[in-house]
Amino acid sequence: MDRFRKPQLFKFVDKTLHLSNCSKVKKLAFDIEYKRCFASKVDLWTQFAAFKATEELHLEFHTGWYPYRRYELPQHLFTNSIFRELRFFNCRVKPKGIIDWISLKKLSIGEVKLSNELLQKILSSSPALEMLELYWCGGFSRLDLNNPNLKKLILRNYEEDKVDREEDNEETDDDGNEETDDDSDHDSDEDNEEADDDEHDNEEEADGAQGAEEDEADGDNGFEEDLADGENAVEEDEADGGHGFEEDEADGELDPEGLVIAAPHLQSLEISGWSARNWQLINVSSLVEAKLACNFKSRLQFVEEEDEEDEHFTTIQNAIQNALRGLLLSFVDVKILTVGTKAMKLLSSMEAKGLSSPLLNCTSLTLEACLEDEVNPWIATMLGLSPNLETLVMTKSSDSHKALQDYNLKHYWTSQKRNFECLSLHLKKVVFADLSWFHYQSNFFSFVQFLLKNAKVLQKVVVKKSMQEDTFPNEFFVAANKLLAFPRSSPDAVVMFC
Repeated sequence: MDRFRKPQLFKFVDKTLHLSNCSKVKKLAFDIEYKRCFASKVDLWTQFAAFKATEELHLEFHTGWYPYRRYELPQHLFTNSIFRELRFFNCRVKPKGIIDWISLKKLSIGEVKLSNELLQKILSSSPALEMLELYWCGGFSRLDLNNPNLKKLILRNYEEDKVDREEDNEETDDDGNEETDDDSDHDSDEDNEEADDDEHDNEEEADGAQGAEEDEADGDNGFEEDLADGENAVEEDEADGGHGFEEDEADGELDPEGLVIAAPHLQSLEISGWSARNWQLINVSSLVEAKLACNFKSRLQFVEEEDEEDEHFTTIQNAIQNALRGLLLSFVDVKILTVGTKAMKLLSSMEAKGLSSPLLNCTSLTLEACLEDEVNPWIATMLGLSPNLETLVMTKSSDSHKALQDYNLKHYWTSQKRNFECLSLHLKKVVFADLSWFHYQSNFFSFVQFLLKNAKVLQKVVVKKSMQEDTFPNEFFVAANKLLAFPRSSPDAVVMFC
């Protein structure tokens, strides 16, 4: 859609929807830059979705530096019992009545403030919900997931302080009836730019494609007559004030330091991105799969640069270590576990300081990290914490890291004397996923050599080339010959490239 100017975009969407002669549209997805004066157009699109019995609806809007210009979801979206999948990004979620999502299976909400009360209302009104994803969301401190059908929860970038940042960005007056001068100038500049673009359009476009504002005024909309009920005028949307999510269900009190999740039926849980420092997982005994790839608050990044003897540093670090240990205790019986670089680094740091971490019962472990010098001890820590490990998957990560300890990194694996229970008894398969040709360096070879030498029941080492990389046959040929030459303690071990 980026190749369309805004007048062309709205004319194109209107015409496309008007020409649709099918009785049902399974999926509709909109991903556009949004301004408040476009609200009536988007209302028509959502009405079209309801009229065509759409099962999957995605509304993803981008507001640039003006986060308070969010589109407010109309009430009829909350009472549509046909929806099976919904995805909202950067919208105002403020139901003014009941919610009736009895058929909804998947719900994804991003860049929104959600109170405890609103979340509970959504969950209780979605009895068939199987997957819930919340990303860049804040405003809530508790999730009670008692629905037996809800099996998967994804939490990415939980923002406990997001409300304060949005209030700093908000510059409307007390009544919220006017935009700021900067916002008005921005809108005026965009309108002028659109007007200049229209001068170059042909006469047909000039008659009906002068922007969303003129479309609304002249009624030049193919499906407007059929779906005109509930249309919002631009003036109403402007008068609304367009506040950000600091007003969206702001009645719930936010715990600025923690999040409680009670989920007795949940089978899969992902916690990634920015995270609260105080997690409490209550009754998650049904968990089979978990991903822990979170960064426990950006504050520590700044504190780490201070003197480690500083009392504030110690307090924050202890809180984060306790939070991580608590999460691992909740994941002790998870069989399929994924761990990100931030958590690996912290666990290795705790081990170096003599701090204990719970042993894990996972049989499959995915580590989201490259085989870089500083990551070697982190991998060793995870192998030590996973005595029952049968499958190890290594995926590359774009993160860069500072060296954690003064190890002899060059010979870390070849000189490794530590005995790992999983290597002696259980490890059968190792996968290096999405590997680029330039990853074939000393750490990769020394780690594979270490595994082949010490994994006594190993059956398979799989090296998967990155799909985004061009083929370098010479590099792969050299790497394959080198790997095949390593001695193996397991007679059944094979090395495969794919």
